[in-house]
Amino acid sequence: MQIPSNFAQCASAPGKMVLIGEYAVTKGLPALSMAVNQRVSVCRSNAPNQQHTVCSSMLDGQLFSFDKGPLNYHWKQLPPTAIQELVEQLPWPQTRSDLKGISLDLDSKQLFLHDRGEHQKIGIGSSAALMLAACRVLEESGEHSDRTGKSHYQLQSQTGSGIDLATSIHGGLICFQKLQNVKPLSLPANFYWQAVWTGQSAKTQDFLQAFNQWLETNPAQWKIQQNSAASLIAEAIRAVGRNDGIALSACIRAYGEWMRDLGNWIQQPIYTSTFEKIRKISLATDCAWKPSGAGGGDIGIICATSRHNLTEISRTISDAGYKILDLEVDMDGLKVFKQ
Repeated sequence: MQIPSNFAQCASAPGKMVLIGEYAVTKGLPALSMAVNQRVSVCRSNAPNQQHTVCSSMLDGQLFSFDKGPLNYHWKQLPPTAIQELVEQLPWPQTRSDLKGISLDLDSKQLFLHDRGEHQKIGIGSSAALMLAACRVLEESGEHSDRTGKSHYQLQSQTGSGIDLATSIHGGLICFQKLQNVKPLSLPANFYWQAVWTGQSAKTQDFLQAFNQWLETNPAQWKIQQNSAASLIAEAIRAVGRNDGIALSACIRAYGEWMRDLGNWIQQPIYTSTFEKIRKISLATDCAWKPSGAGGGDIGIICATSRHNLTEISRTISDAGYKILDLEVDMDGLKVFKQ
């Protein structure tokens, strides 16, 4: 992203991958998540006039301007829906004739794949990272967690947990259990993993809404499955604590099977045909495989018992036509710098 020469403040936040705890985390159970080294950036500067303006790297730098009233936003030209929803959740000040507006430059291209002019989200928390960075440069106080958490919750149709946001704030590996309960951890030295792009984007909200609808009508069945999930998550956390990457991989593998069954219960394809094909490859090589996130597309994570095994299965998956992503843990969370 080209930083405006008159920028007042910029913020950068990483994407994320969930290791274990999807769906269950929305009902108060803990989860393990790690920040990855693909980041968004947001820069704030003075707008040329009294209107606020927004431009995004995903829209080839096209500029959109608007007035912010007490209750409504008045756009000169409507941006794409995703940008409009994001912008209208941010803490913009009201437009005033005696003050310059605010200009935000949004750069999230690292969290998307780009092919022949098309941009596909890969499912590593782009909306949460953008929300966090944008709120941070707009809020002079620097208090980001409460307001940003509510905003991202609304963007996820009030179904999300906040784990994306917490991971972007803290960086590294975290154990998350609601925004007020976040514990930093370290990955075991013998934990070998790789991210895989499934070739299609997914809408997390659709899967979470289906999950919540199923849960309302099947509370007894959910109680049984919740206990199974809680056991696997607790064992994964213990494995991290004793620096046991092999045990962590086993928990991730079992949780992947739990998510596969969950897709059948809620009648949503958490495991698409692509997930099933990679699952067969992982079973044949004794590696772990699961979605990272709600599933139905986006990315998954492969875990192996050795670096050699990881190289071998990554090659097999790549030869089968799937894209291996070059992701690493990002130890830095939200970063802010001023002019």
